[in-house]
Amino acid sequence: MYSRFSIETRLSSVDAEAVLNNLVRPPQPRFAPDAPDARPFTGSVADGAFKFQPVFKGRNGFLPVVVGRVAQGEGGAVVRGYTRLPIAAAVFITIWTIVTVFGAASGLPKYWRKGDLTGVIGLGLLPVFAAVLIGAGYYPERRRAMRLLSDALQRK
Repeated sequence: MYSRFSIETRLSSVDAEAVLNNLVRPPQPRFAPDAPDARPFTGSVADGAFKFQPVFKGRNGFLPVVVGRVAQGEGGAVVRGYTRLPIAAAVFITIWTIVTVFGAASGLPKYWRKGDLTGVIGLGLLPVFAAVLIGAGYYPERRRAMRLLSDALQRK
């Protein structure tokens, strides 16, 4: 759940940072009323560095965190960074996976000896469920965020 990216643009580093600033709104208090704001990300952009997440109206703890810097390159600015899972989601999934793998390793032989196919399948699918949960919550939002970022920087 960690991947690096690099986006080259013809914009200067100052202009590229301004474009990023137009995409990112400041973080809102958790239970504050939602003010209308069309910007797709929430976070911060300052001094050539940025850290933001996509805005999501539903419940998705697996939204990617986008972190990086804007630097001046040869023909314009270069935006370099990485995307990752939020720390809380990474810790949760790590613990979930460890518990389910150990549970499956200790419980599968018991269910297998009893001939309980439902128990075998159920325990075997718990770690798979975690992977599907991450994949469904993280990857589509990561793709969307990278597309929005790339399109905004390449537009001018």
